[in-house]
Amino acid sequence: MHNKIKKCAASVTGIDISKEGVEFLKRKGYDIKLANAEDFNLNQKFDVVVAGELIEHLANFEGFLNSVRKHLKDNGLLILTTPNMFYFKEALFLILRGFPPVNPEHTCYFDEVTLRQLLNRFGFSVEKVMYATSEKLKEIKLKDIFLCMIEKMIPFKKIRNDTIIIIARKR
Repeated sequence: MHNKIKKCAASVTGIDISKEGVEFLKRKGYDIKLANAEDFNLNQKFDVVVAGELIEHLANFEGFLNSVRKHLKDNGLLILTTPNMFYFKEALFLILRGFPPVNPEHTCYFDEVTLRQLLNRFGFSVEKVMYATSEKLKEIKLKDIFLCMIEKMIPFKKIRNDTIIIIARKR
């Protein structure tokens, strides 16, 4: 993601909690700082902060959102993505197995309503909510055809897409 942002931004600074990850990315030429997303201080202000597929891994949302606010310029934007808990394949798994598939690194599930409430609580105004598919089918297998047909029949974007994208402005 850092590389994609770098192509359209004047400058990009990233953070990672893994010392090895930071060292690896620095060797690749990225501007990466060793920091915990739940409480960081880079002594910089940014126009935009991107938190892609991150918030669902955190235990301290208050620390994260306060750190983001501190690093955003007035009227700055937070672009946040997270898995969509109402994605129909998740619901199907819940119905068939009695529990949703759980990533052991995730701390919770989010939906549009809880994200709006959380962001509002910490000084952000949600400007736009979008839903997207994280990746397209790379190769169609017989077992995927049925799921693909069901997906096309379901018109509701909130359950057809596995990722929520929120654009929020610092108030």
